[in-house]
Amino acid sequence: MNARVRQSVTLVFGVMAWLLAPAWARAEGTSVRPWVVVLRPGSGPFAPWPEGMQAVVAELVAGGYELTLRASVAENRDDLLAELERVVEEERVLGAVVVVRDGNRGIAYVCTRNGTVRVEAGLAEGAVGEGALALRITQLLGPPRFELEKPRPTPAPAPAPSTPSPPPRQDHGLLLALQAGLAFSSDLTEPLPLAGFVARKDVVGPLSLDGSAWLTLGASRLEASAGTVDIDAEELALHLSLNPFRENSLGLSLGLGGGIVWVQGKGEAAANYTATDDSTRVALLSARATASFRHNQFSLLVAIEPGVMLPPVSIGAGDDVSRLGRPWTQASVGLGWNL
Repeated sequence: MNARVRQSVTLVFGVMAWLLAPAWARAEGTSVRPWVVVLRPGSGPFAPWPEGMQAVVAELVAGGYELTLRASVAENRDDLLAELERVVEEERVLGAVVVVRDGNRGIAYVCTRNGTVRVEAGLAEGAVGEGALALRITQLLGPPRFELEKPRPTPAPAPAPSTPSPPPRQDHGLLLALQAGLAFSSDLTEPLPLAGFVARKDVVGPLSLDGSAWLTLGASRLEASAGTVDIDAEELALHLSLNPFRENSLGLSLGLGGGIVWVQGKGEAAANYTATDDSTRVALLSARATASFRHNQFSLLVAIEPGVMLPPVSIGAGDDVSRLGRPWTQASVGLGWNL
């Protein structure tokens, strides 16, 4: 089989593939190829070159290009080049080609968006020259660009209506706590159990005011040869405290202040003695140290409050005299709520 026959067979199968390619593309619906427009020269200074046209078409179809054949309306070389440029500007056009004969030379003009190139081959070269010309044209056009069709964007689902988040809880710098503990005093053989209410309010910076009220839950007994005295007490106090770590979960405050202590004594006389009940009110000067362990809005408090009564409370039983409040120390634990 000589080269001319092989070229004709290639052209036949190529044209069949070219005719069926659009149907395949529509059936698959997955890709779109740009066109290559081949112009057939009409009347003008150039004569047709059928052999060269067949070789170019066969090579383009075999290379996977989609072709469109059009008749040229140009009457001279300049009009032909201008027509090629207009064709390339069309949508989906990769390039435009025209193949003509000028004397003993075969000429192809290849126009792309990068410009127009002239390719020549000698007619005397036969099928070899035609094949070389066709191969050069495919090189100038570049590979057929398969452009995947962009899928239609799926509309985003409408966002669910957002539930407004509750506003952050405001911290007003106020702590309320219930505490319980023991009060220790000079000349008392056993401590006084007590319970109290404490309120702390931040003032400025690390400073705060601590107010407290305490009530004994029982009595402590003083014993003497003349009889016994049961002691109980109530207390009101106010302290100015420094708490440099109050923003942390672990805090420590140190304060100074004072208050008032009411002390009551209920006497029971021994034989040959008389007893009276009495009460008094004295000032209290004290310091206060509190360690706090905070979790969310709650705090665990551990406090100690050493102080002295001014003046001390004197209790006489016969020849025995007891002095209370030198020192007067409280130790307590409690649970607080931060507001």
